[in-house]
Amino acid sequence: MALTRVHTDLIEGSLGGDASEELQVDTFTGDGTTVTFGLTRLPDHANNTQIYISGVYQQKDTYTVSGLNLTFSEAPAIGESIEAVVAYVNPMYSGDHVKKSGDTMTGDLIFQRGGSTVGSIAAGSGVMAITGPSGNGLSFPNNLVLPSTSTAGSKDASTDLGVSYSRFKDLHLSGGVYLGGTGSANKLEDVESGTFAPIVYGSTTEGTTNYIQHQGFYEKVGRVVNIMVTLGVTSMTGTGGMIISGLPFAARSDSGYEALGSIMYNNFDTADASQLTAYLSAGQVKLNIFQSSDSAAWGVSWCQNDWAMRLTITYQTDA
Repeated sequence: MALTRVHTDLIEGSLGGDASEELQVDTFTGDGTTVTFGLTRLPDHANNTQIYISGVYQQKDTYTVSGLNLTFSEAPAIGESIEAVVAYVNPMYSGDHVKKSGDTMTGDLIFQRGGSTVGSIAAGSGVMAITGPSGNGLSFPNNLVLPSTSTAGSKDASTDLGVSYSRFKDLHLSGGVYLGGTGSANKLEDVESGTFAPIVYGSTTEGTTNYIQHQGFYEKVGRVVNIMVTLGVTSMTGTGGMIISGLPFAARSDSGYEALGSIMYNNFDTADASQLTAYLSAGQVKLNIFQSSDSAAWGVSWCQNDWAMRLTITYQTDA
């Protein structure tokens, strides 16, 4: 007995080789008046049925199938045996099965291979969850994708994204990443690098500075900024203490915040054994250059001509 499988509009048609084809056989007895009989299994399509009356195969044009109703064009005679064979694909899921596109399902959709469960699609509290064999999965509440249990329950801090030998490539985010915690202090929102042009002038009068080199590089990771400055100055007319401005980000604005930077310099007139230091105060985008030694208090480093400098500083910003 040959049976035809037709899956053009069925979910069963896309479930692959681990779904099993099975037969449902219903038997009835004709009474000469009844033309419609109720089937146990939804045929999904008339081509998935084989109908026999008293052992004689019935052509498809002698009956119709609508839902679970088998309707003959003429009522089988009194006492005639009716055998309805329905071929269907068992996709191995539990609960109410999905009959065709547009129908609903109230049970879980279970995927099996070789008799073992390999995953499921289920729901909990109105939220869908897709899970693997160990119960690790993803749920999809409003505007979220969350690690979850097989019933869309929360699964906190126990699911990894990728491993050393099977990694994702690029991660594109429009917001930030919380690392090691959920507070605002744990949020990483920004990673960038670039260049800027540092400007040297005097604290009393700014004056004019002539450069043979003035270049700055920065790298910002979250709230932390790393700066490297290269300067070569032939002359400057500014007076007072030396200031280097033009930092790409303002320093952290908290009262009392300070950051210090290291300087390597050449041909710079300083007091004996003095050390130059870059000083950045709260909320500023400029560095004051100070000199200090073991025998005197620190003070400003005065403007002068014909010198070179390399400077690095690491500081925090507000965001």
